[in-house]
Amino acid sequence: SITHGSDSSYGNWRIPLMKKLCAAGYLPNSVGYRNDQSHDEAGATMPENWVWHSGIGGRFLISDTNAKQGGVQDMIDAELDQAGNVDVLLMKIGTNDINSRSTPAETLFDAWTNTVQRILAQSACKVIAGAVVNNATAAKNEIVLAFNAMMKKAIEEDGIFPAGRVYYADLYNACPRSAQDGTLIEHNFQNATDLHPDWPGEDLMAEEYCRVIKLALADGLPVHPAPHTTTGSLNNVPAEDRQG
Repeated sequence: SITHGSDSSYGNWRIPLMKKLCAAGYLPNSVGYRNDQSHDEAGATMPENWVWHSGIGGRFLISDTNAKQGGVQDMIDAELDQAGNVDVLLMKIGTNDINSRSTPAETLFDAWTNTVQRILAQSACKVIAGAVVNNATAAKNEIVLAFNAMMKKAIEEDGIFPAGRVYYADLYNACPRSAQDGTLIEHNFQNATDLHPDWPGEDLMAEEYCRVIKLALADGLPVHPAPHTTTGSLNNVPAEDRQG
């Protein structure tokens, strides 16, 4: 839902990100199987080439028996096939696994690693792994911190992915819930316990995404091996979440 972000009650990092990329000289087009129109803080809607995404509210990385919660881990192959030649994939997952299930960081990291490796095997894209945002519940936030640290270490220190393919966007620290002295920052999140950033927080997340995308594309766009032909199916995506 943080990626979806089309509900008027909270912000949308996709809009400020696209604007920041345009200001940096890029001409971004989004892809995905959802085409939700949204608006910026002033009420202006998105151009049609920005509306596509694959964000589903409440979605998990690791699947369960609820069809709407079909996990990214199971759906990524078909989604990539449907999307075509993707240059940059923004991968912000894990929030719901932790918030709804308290999934251990190690379990989540194993599923995340497997998913990233499958993405890299199927696509020439650059993967931007976004950190999970702050959880107001202390025990869950400990899992968030551990999972984020594992992702960052895997990307920046351990060398388990090919060089120049996977990058870490520190959304946790880019959009803090509290100041250094521990006092609540009033406007970065909807309220003291909500997972959804408000407009100032969404803009901070977009700024961090933009910084990392520019870093990832410093040596140019990925070279795709051949024109992409779509052969996969998104039949495992619930009909209400399969738009466009």
